[in-house]
Amino acid sequence: VVLRLVDGPAAPVAFVAQHIGGGSTAPMFMGLDYDYVASHNAYQQALWQVVRTSTRHGSRRVFLGMGADLQKARFGAEPHRRMLYV
Repeated sequence: VVLRLVDGPAAPVAFVAQHIGGGSTAPMFMGLDYDYVASHNAYQQALWQVVRTSTRHGSRRVFLGMGADLQKARFGAEPHRRMLYV
């Protein structure tokens, strides 16, 4: 997913690399131009495009990863507690 502004710079303001398969979508890497995160809601727009992409591909689940619980909850994400011991 690559997001660009219509009347903005030629460079993308956000992009997401994601794995789609097995009935699920997992965004693996997200890049943001922080000049546009607050002014254009680039992070929320990138999340929304991930959800739209997963719907187009027929994914039943989207694994959004850790952090930013409030923004992800707006798109219907439910937190699941995980433990990791190293």
